[in-house]
Amino acid sequence: MKSRNPYARKIARKAGASCRIRTDDLLITSQSIDLVIFVTKSIYASRSSGPLRWRIISSNGREHDGMIAESPMVLRTLYDWWLSDAEARGLAAKTLSFYRQRLAPVLADFGQTDPNDLNVLILRQWLKEQQTARGWTATTVNHTITALKVLLNFAFDEEMLDKNPLARLKKINAPQRLPAPYSDDEVQRLLQACGGNYNGLRDKTILVVLLDTGLRMGEAAALQLADVDLTAMRLHVRHGKGDKARVVPFSAVTRRMLLKWLSRRTADAREPALWTTSVGTPMTANALDLAHTRIAMRAGVPGATLHRWRHTFATRWLQAGGSLTLLQAILGHATSFMTLRYGHVAGLDTAADHRHASPATQLLGARWRG
Repeated sequence: MKSRNPYARKIARKAGASCRIRTDDLLITSQSIDLVIFVTKSIYASRSSGPLRWRIISSNGREHDGMIAESPMVLRTLYDWWLSDAEARGLAAKTLSFYRQRLAPVLADFGQTDPNDLNVLILRQWLKEQQTARGWTATTVNHTITALKVLLNFAFDEEMLDKNPLARLKKINAPQRLPAPYSDDEVQRLLQACGGNYNGLRDKTILVVLLDTGLRMGEAAALQLADVDLTAMRLHVRHGKGDKARVVPFSAVTRRMLLKWLSRRTADAREPALWTTSVGTPMTANALDLAHTRIAMRAGVPGATLHRWRHTFATRWLQAGGSLTLLQAILGHATSFMTLRYGHVAGLDTAADHRHASPATQLLGARWRG
């Protein structure tokens, strides 16, 4: 029996579920994504009695609830719906934080606005004002546009809006800059500044791993003992950006450092973390970042960040003639666009490569005149 409540049906569509009615309440189930959505009896009693409430219980026992607001729907309501959906789908905490941060100023100014009243001209003017009043960079503007489009695309896909009013809102031109890679001298100074004690050996090993693999800080911090294959000389990144897994090779130099670290590692045999403190507890990403800041201060290297090791790896890889396609796979880039940017930083001689690989030269000959 189908529900006669359009809002309940909308929840059901969002969960990819089928509906059925019980005499005292409404139960919507979805076997495909293992969600149970329980809508209380008060939802379909009377719309005039107030906001409608819903609750999602996911397979891990976490509960997500919210309200189905009265018409007209406002941007804040769409955001609440999107956030509950994103949490139920298990969107990464870092990704959720990005969207919250970027949408916060939008909701502060347009939270009570009917989304259908928004248009490209209004948002473009508002974004210009943020650049002037708040000093937003072009990158911040573009991140905000991305977050807004995700929100409104969700509302359109879920049939909460008849159209996306900002579908034609385009990003602005932003300078594409990459941090400079570490110089040979800076690499040596940073490694020497680690010291020779327990923490120093651990930190030096981490830096060598970053230099040799280009891992992101979070990926390196999350490594576990089971992720290290010393025989095949590769690391298993279980949860990369976008929660994507990949395998990253490393060299004999890194293997020797890992063996040295593992011989000194102090931790309970049941502790899975690769990087541990001197008392055997796992090292967090924040602790790793703080340790690197202290190392950089001792080494006297200004502007040193953990992410610059990733840029150093990519730049040196290309300068040494490494494959751009393989570099994309190692770095975990979804597209080649980001990887290609390292070609400019590495100062690759694309003209020389073209002369060598030119199909016209190969097929017609270098002296061909037509």
